[in-house]
Amino acid sequence: KVPITTEPIAGELGMPSDQVLEIINKLEKLKTFIYRSDGKRINWAYLLSLENTGFRMTASSGEQFFAAWGVDALATPFVYGRLQKKEVSFTIQSECANSGRPLEIALDSELNINNVTHGSDPMLCLPIVTLANTKEPSIVDIFWRKSLLFWSEEDVREYKKKAHDLRVYMNLSKRALAGVKRMQATIFGFDEI
Repeated sequence: KVPITTEPIAGELGMPSDQVLEIINKLEKLKTFIYRSDGKRINWAYLLSLENTGFRMTASSGEQFFAAWGVDALATPFVYGRLQKKEVSFTIQSECANSGRPLEIALDSELNINNVTHGSDPMLCLPIVTLANTKEPSIVDIFWRKSLLFWSEEDVREYKKKAHDLRVYMNLSKRALAGVKRMQATIFGFDEI
């Protein structure tokens, strides 16, 4: 896939290209919603990335892309379902940051886990980052490198022996996924979760 330019966005929205460019420039300065590695074409727009972040998403419709980082991978089915006003499901393909074992997690638009790789009990690592102090060009550069998926809690313990930076680890319980839904509902202004 090729990064998108302002022209197709302007055409789709019926807006002048210079106005679209002004909006994109403002969003990019916030470092949270879009990023253009070459300053012209959009490489990622929250939640999606064209760059390989290690979180490959495959929709039940066959559409494929990368999630910007781990929480976005978990949130994608919920956000897509709400935006498209229909039930959707996604499969996340990644690998354990400690052992390299491949992991698959299938989620529906209510964030019900429909399938995980046999024998795994996945956990997600969430980085602790102060955005105001970062020198990185975007949050994707910060988060996707530090947002890690693990096969099990044992893999987390082994990994922590090697990596001493501060991170939060969460299992994929209904409670944790409910928190992901609440966060995305707040960001996108969804009425119901």
